[in-house]
Amino acid sequence: MMLEFYKMTAAESDFVVVDNRDLALSPVLTRENIADICNRRFGVGGEGLIVVEPAEGKASVRMRCYSADGSDAGMNTGAALCFTSIVDFLMDAGMKRVRFETSSGMVKGVVNDDDSVTIQQTSPQLGPKLTGQPYIVFRGEVIICDE
Repeated sequence: MMLEFYKMTAAESDFVVVDNRDLALSPVLTRENIADICNRRFGVGGEGLIVVEPAEGKASVRMRCYSADGSDAGMNTGAALCFTSIVDFLMDAGMKRVRFETSSGMVKGVVNDDDSVTIQQTSPQLGPKLTGQPYIVFRGEVIICDE
């Protein structure tokens, strides 16, 4: 199977990103296949896989994030930064502000005028969480902003 993917990096982490808004990839996104894709020696290589999917609730889209071994990674700051940027790209730069679901709660992401990305978790739930401070990606570095 031919897999169209994007390779992204943020917060010193790199990810393979796939668009699954039509859910066509769902049957092939098994733990084993994800581990093969993320394998640095024989696959694309990455710390994890980010999947763009349709939202199940009130959000615009859903982010599924997997670790390199194929397990559910929950919420990941670097992944959220990449996800916000790729959603803006996939929606033809029409989603400068996106609210998305994760397995750890809702996240708001903004692509700023200078193409940096700001994220903020809006409804924390049990599981991995952001610190509560917004993160900004600028030239591949994360800057923690004091409010």
